[in-house]
Amino acid sequence: MGKAIIIYILGTLSIFLILNNNVNEKITSTTDSVSVNYSSIHVRNIANSVVDMLFAQLGDNSKYRISNWTSLNMFEGNAKYRIVDTLVSSDSLIKISIQAKYFNEIKNVDVLGKVAVVGSPGFVPPSVKAAISTNNNVVTAGNLIIDGRNHDLNGNIISNDGTLAVWTTQSFTH
Repeated sequence: MGKAIIIYILGTLSIFLILNNNVNEKITSTTDSVSVNYSSIHVRNIANSVVDMLFAQLGDNSKYRISNWTSLNMFEGNAKYRIVDTLVSSDSLIKISIQAKYFNEIKNVDVLGKVAVVGSPGFVPPSVKAAISTNNNVVTAGNLIIDGRNHDLNGNIISNDGTLAVWTTQSFTH
């Protein structure tokens, strides 16, 4: 009977140690996977944030260019970027190149864009179809004046210039 108890205890202990080792390996594997996934998402966020920041800079100054790689620390990681003019199929574009790094992850991003000059004749941002743009029903009530025509500083209408006053995919009631 004493040998059976010793064998039972040693068997149970062996099974416990094997299971414990397997659980520890799975925990370590999962931790590594989560770390790599987090780093991958974080480095992508760094690259996207730098793109957004540089587009804002280009919005303020359409002539803004940086031909040499410039470093930037952001969100506990770092990024290198440059902005150059490039030609794609005879179309003059701006190329923003970014290399973001966080932990052991590196993300390279190239973005092509074109700067529209605000104030140039006929310039309307692509997302603006009218003074009021909607995919819903539009109802005007009261003394609201909607005028998409272009006016000079004295309030005079500039002929053949401006945009639609209301654009909708639904109904318009006034």
